[in-house]
Amino acid sequence: MTGRIALKIKQLQPNVSNRQIAKALGVNRSTEDRDTGANAPSADKKPSTINAGETSAGANAPPVIAGAAAAKQRRYRMRLKQHQIAVVVPVSEAVINLVIRTGWLAERDAHRRELVANAIARMLADAAQHMP
Repeated sequence: MTGRIALKIKQLQPNVSNRQIAKALGVNRSTEDRDTGANAPSADKKPSTINAGETSAGANAPPVIAGAAAAKQRRYRMRLKQHQIAVVVPVSEAVINLVIRTGWLAERDAHRRELVANAIARMLADAAQHMP
């Protein structure tokens, strides 16, 4: 947000230094340098509309990630914190029926991939805890 404000200030008062803008906005000068850098997006564009959200906010800023990519990155970081990994495992109808019979999955949810995956993960975690 401060990037857009800084760019607007630069447009209205081009002689104002990045240091002065940073001080007025209460951010570090390097943040202001980055936000008003050569690669900064124009102030009238939303980050989500610039190259499908894959541009940087300034010269040295990391790429802006939005939507599904951002959700995927959040899930990945959450798994890292929990010392988990995600794996793709083919599951037969017999396995799904076992998960239902053992009470880890409701029969009505057998067609919902995420719920099946979560039920199998919970079942395996429980089995791992009860191993000697």
